[in-house]
Amino acid sequence: MKIINLERIIRFPWGLEFAEIQTYEMCAEAVKRYGLVLKDIRWGELNLTKEQIYNLCLIAVRQNGLALKYIKWDELSREQIEKICTESVKQDGEALYYVENQTPGICLRAVRNKGHVLRCVKEQTEEICLEALKQNKHAIRYIKNKEKYEKMFDIRYLEAQNGAKEVIAIKENGQWLFSVECQESITKEEFLYRIHNTCGGFDFKNGINIHRRVYIDFLGQFYNVELNYFKIILDILKQHGEDLDGVELNKLNLTKEEINDIYIKAVKKDRIALQFVKEQTPEICLEAVRQDGLALQYVNWRKLKSKFSKEQIEEICLEAVRQNSYALQYVKNQTEEICLIAVKQDGNVIKFVREQTEEICLTAVKQNGLALQYVKKRTEEICIEALKQNKYAINFIKNR
Repeated sequence: MKIINLERIIRFPWGLEFAEIQTYEMCAEAVKRYGLVLKDIRWGELNLTKEQIYNLCLIAVRQNGLALKYIKWDELSREQIEKICTESVKQDGEALYYVENQTPGICLRAVRNKGHVLRCVKEQTEEICLEALKQNKHAIRYIKNKEKYEKMFDIRYLEAQNGAKEVIAIKENGQWLFSVECQESITKEEFLYRIHNTCGGFDFKNGINIHRRVYIDFLGQFYNVELNYFKIILDILKQHGEDLDGVELNKLNLTKEEINDIYIKAVKKDRIALQFVKEQTPEICLEAVRQDGLALQYVNWRKLKSKFSKEQIEEICLEAVRQNSYALQYVKNQTEEICLIAVKQDGNVIKFVREQTEEICLTAVKQNGLALQYVKKRTEEICIEALKQNKYAINFIKNR
């Protein structure tokens, strides 16, 4: 077994516990390097002066404030205790937990080091609260009179209630950031996502449960509009357009404009949402196909044929094929203009053209020679243009 002496303690301070004989010098070197070994000092075996005991304690807490837990209090004067406590919280604010006789000065030192140790302060003063919030705004959760400081520090606080968790919102660089449970400093959009997805989701069919309504009411203050939780629902739908399925908006006491706004936000997010829009309008359909041309498949032409003008229908189809040429397959009334726009982007979509013209076919094979395989009437000119673009188009020519 290795001998635990001063030289070894300097290298391995935590070996103090196993030293057969402890000395003041060994203890001093040990706590200077690792304050928590203060617990391993065998005070009864050492013939130390009160000054030496004080020095060991002071050295220990300066290295690690939490060594305060192992202080030999009965050998210290009141002034020495205050000095040791001050040094410990200065090194680690958490040490305040072990301070029995707190003073304003010690508490100030502690919260300046770690604002959240305000929870350990027995008597809060305005100065202590201000210093705690300067160091960590999340310390607001431990302040008794929160309203006084919320506006001062751009903080908003939601107390845990009715199944809703505590929420702390802090404005940083012009943006509100939210902290709830283990998620810290998330954006408003991320918070909305959490409301929507956690604990079974945000179920419009069964109504808004109590704790989600608490969150929504809390969020209302961060919108530059009069408190209206349907504005927040818009943002949720903006992230989850497909969830319009089953939403009975007519039961939510919304105006026609608000319902229209919800639908537009939803289809901008996800093309699939269009199939759940009960009252489709040219504006909603246009927004959907601009987001994704393939949303054209969800336009309810049967209902809208009598409501939309010919020009409106053509505009929707044009926007769709501009965004995605494969939307051509969903165009009911194809015009040469619509078909040309589609094949200019991808010649292969000529396979969806019901009435192929010479111009459409030429445009298609010039874009992609292999589109020749879908051309019904392969004239000499069309074949030549196809071969110019891609020599492998020869595979689709009968009279080579």
